[in-house]
Amino acid sequence: MSQSNYYVYLHIRKSDGIIFYVGMGINYRAWQKGKTERNDHWHKTVLKHGYTITLVYENLTKEDALSKEIELIKSYRNISGDKLVNMTEGGEGGMQGHKHTLESRAKMSLSQKQQSDEIRAKRSVAAKNRTDGHFEKLKEINKNRSKEHQDKINASHTGKKQSDATKSKRAASLTGTKRTEEQKERMRLAKSNMSQETIAKMRIAAALREENKRQKKLLTTLTNCGTLQT
Repeated sequence: MSQSNYYVYLHIRKSDGIIFYVGMGINYRAWQKGKTERNDHWHKTVLKHGYTITLVYENLTKEDALSKEIELIKSYRNISGDKLVNMTEGGEGGMQGHKHTLESRAKMSLSQKQQSDEIRAKRSVAAKNRTDGHFEKLKEINKNRSKEHQDKINASHTGKKQSDATKSKRAASLTGTKRTEEQKERMRLAKSNMSQETIAKMRIAAALREENKRQKKLLTTLTNCGTLQT
């Protein structure tokens, strides 16, 4: 009888929330980060962006974990493109704690570096042309999260502030973008399902933002008028 203590996990860039690695394992595999346990691209990404760990599936057999790993790598490669540092399409299994030889590591590194511009362009186009069916798959994945898993995700984001650069990039990506009627309806539905407590928190946050803007504007005006000494 197969053990059901395998899981599938994601490594997510702390700086911008982009998923850069998908894996499966058992015990402490998701938390391993040694030179012999992760590839060079993984280490470079972590050094530049930092990372958080999210378990998306738990209590799986090894076979189910391998299958889910393949499925997620395929999905997230369409989303993240070459930002996903997985060297393969997944499903190898038995990799937790496995040490590659110098030769195999060199081959994997060379394979990643030799990706043609054509492949990168295809990934970029695929990310821009994501279909509703793709989003439905991701929604289904999110629905299968356990409450404990969702609580872990919420806790990892508590108190986290996005950098000004991240906010600017997000705003620039949305400039000129028109929402479809379906998207608008989803937003209306999401708002209608919000608790009164959540709505109150959003209103307070909005009020604080407006107050900060007002204070900055007032400070600038007073400074320009010479009222304040610098």
